[in-house]
Amino acid sequence: MLGDLISDFDAGRFWAAIAQARRSDRTDDPVRTYVHERGLRFLVQTRQGMSLDRLRGLIREAWGAQAERDVLEVESLFQPVPDTQTPEHLAVFSLVSIRDVDLGAMDFNPYDACYALMRHPDIASVEPDLPFLGNSDRGLTGRKGKAQPSPIDKAWALRQMRVDMAWQRVPPNGGRSQGAGIKVAHLDTGWTDHEDLDQVNFSTSGIADFIGGGNGDGRDPMTGAPLLNPGHGTRTGSVIMSRGGISPHDTTTPGQITGVAPESIYVPKRCIRSVVVVYGGDIARAIWHATTTDCHVVSMSLGGFPSRALRTAIQDAVANHLIVVAAAGNKVPRRMVVWPAAYPECLAVAANNAQLEPWDLSSRGRAVDLCAPGVNVWVAEPINAPAGINTGSGTSYATAHTAGVAALWLAFFDRSAMLKSLRPGVFMQEVFREHVRRTAQVPHGWMSSRYGAGIVDTDALLTSRPAASVRLGFGPPKHPSLLGCPLPSWLSRRFMMAASGRYSSLLPVFENELNSIALLDGHPMLGDHADAKSTFGPSSLSQALKRWLRVG
Repeated sequence: MLGDLISDFDAGRFWAAIAQARRSDRTDDPVRTYVHERGLRFLVQTRQGMSLDRLRGLIREAWGAQAERDVLEVESLFQPVPDTQTPEHLAVFSLVSIRDVDLGAMDFNPYDACYALMRHPDIASVEPDLPFLGNSDRGLTGRKGKAQPSPIDKAWALRQMRVDMAWQRVPPNGGRSQGAGIKVAHLDTGWTDHEDLDQVNFSTSGIADFIGGGNGDGRDPMTGAPLLNPGHGTRTGSVIMSRGGISPHDTTTPGQITGVAPESIYVPKRCIRSVVVVYGGDIARAIWHATTTDCHVVSMSLGGFPSRALRTAIQDAVANHLIVVAAAGNKVPRRMVVWPAAYPECLAVAANNAQLEPWDLSSRGRAVDLCAPGVNVWVAEPINAPAGINTGSGTSYATAHTAGVAALWLAFFDRSAMLKSLRPGVFMQEVFREHVRRTAQVPHGWMSSRYGAGIVDTDALLTSRPAASVRLGFGPPKHPSLLGCPLPSWLSRRFMMAASGRYSSLLPVFENELNSIALLDGHPMLGDHADAKSTFGPSSLSQALKRWLRVG
């Protein structure tokens, strides 16, 4: 049936568009330059194990003989880790790359190439690994972007979450305080030298750099214009585990910032060049690495397009009892929740301010699990290293706070003991989700349908034993789902007609492209990056999707 819609795939035009885009002159825009270097990428899922040579052969059949050119690279997405075998459900994913392609200059929608390859019965899915240009937390405040005064107390967020009170609690037998012994995989831009991170517990064996090919020490090079938001990993990392203390009115040394879980173990995994340029394939690799290096919490202050590979890596992590926390998103069209936070396996965190009010620039909806402080939060400022501090706003900081709280909870109740008490089919992620939601603060007039169960209350979390009865499997379904995707109005009517028509069985095939359209439509970031809009915006639907909407 898919072949009926894509029988006329023009391989010659596809490769001509790539050749033209490879000749495109570089610009002074650092974002577009970086995207140009990464090129055009596809995530391919086969129905069963397949050699890379066999996959190259299928690509040649689908995309034409020019696919043999040296410009095309095919590799396993989840690279084997020493002493660890890649599970079959991850081994079926591959990364296909065509380097040095200016996506903004490419006059061909890559989704059409995806659908052409998907015609083969051995291919389960193909998705372009597109860069999501957005979700920045730089320069954001609140009240429609109007400045709000920063609280003088640098520990205000910790007090709001009652972390100071929780630290005073005596753990039960086997438990430990302040997150001791818990490894937090921090998926971000990397780390820098700063007095608020210099004394944390680094785990050198788990550090990785997936921007540099999986090698390196995970350092953030701090290069690029302000729009690229260099140092984002240092800012969010300081919120999780900087080793200061809390006085009655402020933070205490060794630095100026105090993290939620100062005794936890810091495992930075550099998987994004910038928080405003996010590739799902790199994040998926970092999650798999966190699982294989025995991490306990995954903190993702990032988000972007959906990806089957990314979701599968998260499912694998949750099945191995990692707690996975992700940012709901900032200033997104219709305030929809970005991926991976939108997936039911993730704990999706929105942001609130010092007045216990939801942040007006935060993503919202039934996909949100709860809120945490994320407006004018005091953080380490690497631009003014080695001792600079600043305030930051965004769901990035709400996510970092919640990841720190997860580390406190795991240490306090002794993770190993909790694992032994879990019923078969119950995951640590769901135990924590149920517990942190049940104990959350609920301010007067709180809208749970938009902002989740409430605001994190760490003291209540640690004074209430984990629930014995928790649902089996992953969390409850979240929006967006197939028919729940908040598509722009210009597409909604056609979508509903096609979804109920004779080609309705193809809805899952087009879900990724439809969700990407919803996330891009009207995005404020695209005002400065027309290249993304011209390639993947409403004027450039794939030919296959156009036909489906017309005849479905």
